[in-house]
Amino acid sequence: MTILNKIVISTLILSAALLIAPLPAHASTCIHSEKYYTLPQIFTLSSYVFTGTATTIKNDTGHKWDVNFSVEKVWKGDSVLDLTLTTNDLQGCGYSITGGGKYLIYAISSPPFLQISWSKAYSDAQSDILLLNDPNFQKNMITKDNLNVKLEAAKAIIANIMSNGTSDIPFNLVAVDTINSTLRIGIDKIHATMSKEQYEEKIKNIIGDVPIQIEFGEIVTDTGNENIGSIQNPSLLSVAFPLQQLKLGIEAKNVVCNGGFQLIIKAEDGSPACVKPNTSKILVERGWAKLV
Repeated sequence: MTILNKIVISTLILSAALLIAPLPAHASTCIHSEKYYTLPQIFTLSSYVFTGTATTIKNDTGHKWDVNFSVEKVWKGDSVLDLTLTTNDLQGCGYSITGGGKYLIYAISSPPFLQISWSKAYSDAQSDILLLNDPNFQKNMITKDNLNVKLEAAKAIIANIMSNGTSDIPFNLVAVDTINSTLRIGIDKIHATMSKEQYEEKIKNIIGDVPIQIEFGEIVTDTGNENIGSIQNPSLLSVAFPLQQLKLGIEAKNVVCNGGFQLIIKAEDGSPACVKPNTSKILVERGWAKLV
């Protein structure tokens, strides 16, 4: 065999290995989400953050479990003595949810869904807990949450205008970017008559001085997401991370992906992800995800 042939074969083997290797963003539950979301971002996306002990685990249909926790300390969410969370997986990174085990739990949505890849065994969560207990962190998160509440109110105003058609501003999307605490506003570029700066000034005269980001796009038919108005621009909406779209009230199966990407539902926690078609095929074949 010539040296050239050896190089070609080695290259092909390496390429094949890369294609079937676990993909860091979507494959193993042992790929920490902190690599993709910082703790402040995870805290912002979460509806519940607490430490607690798993008391009962009930196996539900469709590979789902209802886990009841005796709550010890709450940083976000209702202050309750116990809380039941739903999960599609009991196996996290380096830990499992078992009866009697103590954990730092992050959960989203209502009813609450346990984020298995964000949550941790209590013994491995001390750095998270140290930051969660930091007064400056708490102050910053309260400020951010309060701003997001204002943005949701501003979004409701714009959505109402879009529904009623009572403005000469050609809106085609309004959504809150929760992580960046910004109101994302789409303007129909075909009917736009002003610059982004002029529209920003005019919009702030309506909703007040809150952070906004304006992007121009094309109007498309509504897909039924009532909370963001009567018309929307899916390509703009998909700029937000899939989990941010969940925070907008959009169901996982209705998350919109950018062009060229395909929506999958991750088996580990039921959350949505946008991946290339060839990647989705590998993930589905390995049982790590399912298509919608």
